[in-house]
Amino acid sequence: PERAAIMAERFDFLLCLLPFEPPYFDAVKLPNRFIGHEIAWWWKMRGDGQAFRTKHGIAENAPLLAVFPGSRNGEIKRLWPIFRESITQLKAHIPTLQVVIQVPPHLVARLRRETAGWSIAPLVIDNTEDKKNLFAAATAAIAKSGTIGLECALAGLPSIIAYRMNALTARALRRMITIKYANLANLLADRMIIPELIQEDCTAEKITAQMLPLLTDELARDAQRRALAGVADQLGVNDTQSPSEKAADIIVKLL
Repeated sequence: PERAAIMAERFDFLLCLLPFEPPYFDAVKLPNRFIGHEIAWWWKMRGDGQAFRTKHGIAENAPLLAVFPGSRNGEIKRLWPIFRESITQLKAHIPTLQVVIQVPPHLVARLRRETAGWSIAPLVIDNTEDKKNLFAAATAAIAKSGTIGLECALAGLPSIIAYRMNALTARALRRMITIKYANLANLLADRMIIPELIQEDCTAEKITAQMLPLLTDELARDAQRRALAGVADQLGVNDTQSPSEKAADIIVKLL
């Protein structure tokens, strides 16, 4: 709400990507329009999971864990040790588990160094190639909190999200934030569908406990997919125009 008040002083019109945003700006009389999220349109076409497994020599029936530890060095510093320990625990429970870590190109070399000599030998790739194919190939995913969590939901990839930030930052944010969930898909559904392990809950043990059912139980995966089935609809994916097209039309009329 505080940010909405500041924005109302600075902007004439706002294009909103998420359906729960307009009421914040209506309250401060900032004209706005919900146009939908372009990322939902991008995920209308799914990837080829079999092509990914064939390319990287991963057996068709092998459980495959996708790991998305973040795009910034600070996130990797805080999250990767926790994710790594959880992967080790999951591998102990599921000896056939295969692991793919996907990060932006500038972090690939770092993650390959971090995993060099590790007995689990994960595949480390960047997120500019095979992204959709990995989402289609993976059995389940561990993702840092952020847009990647919404992408997992839109791609139909069962997942959990986890995040840990500086303790002082977390304390300040908890005083300001009024929303119930961190994951955009949970916010859209208005209930906890994708498990959220934030701050003190972001531990290897808790990640492992939440991931095991998703990696080993098809019913658990199907339950999450079914619960998330309407998320894309809320983001305008079935409208006749894309969010970009709607934005263009609105801007032309305003001009």
